[in-house]
Formats: sequence, C-alpha cells, structure tokens
Amino acid sequence: MTESAIEMRRFAGKLVMFFAGCYVLVFLGAIVSVSRGTSVPALNWVVILVPAGAFGPATYYAVKLHTTKDPERLRAYWPRTLVYGLAGLVLLFSGAYSLYQAGRP
Repeated sequence: MTESAIEMRRFAGKLVMFFAGCYVLVFLGAIVSVSRGTSVPALNWVVILVPAGAFGPATYYAVKLHTTKDPERLRAYWPRTLVYGLAGLVLLFSGAYSLYQAGRP
C-alpha cells in the first residue's frame, strides 16, 4: 500500500473523530441546558444518545487506524471507521431535525 493511500485513510479517520467531537459538544450542550433548569423530556434524551452507538465504534476504529502500520489491518479498519462515522452523522442530523420538528407549532 502506498504512503498516500495510508495518509488518505488516516485523514478519513480524522474526519470521523472530528464529527464525533462535534457530537460530544452537542451532548454537553444538552447537559448544560438541563443544569440551567431547562426540562428535557425523556424521549429527547433517547434521541440525543442514539448517535453515541455509532460514534463510539467509529472513534475506536479511527484510533486503531492511526496506531497501526499493518496494511491488512488498515484495509479492515478503514471501511468500518467510515461506515460507523457516517451512520453516526446521519443519526445526529436526523435526531436534530426530528427534535426541531417536534418543537415547532
């Protein structure tokens, strides 16, 4: 495997970790809003927590992607990182949209 292919795969892992970090900020924002006295229904917490099921494994595989030098392992970790990362991103956006629609009159 060429060095540029390895770096491109690692860049994809960095993007996944960036989006996982954005999700953590959204989650911390929900915690801060509750600590300030805003009531959040239980269903909203479920919608907020669902993307963690995808971003957790995505981050795990992204870290593995950055720590290995074995080309076979890189080939195995790269698609998993992208699939879980994209699934988390879709879940995050769909959850945000559903919460937005639920709050509209």
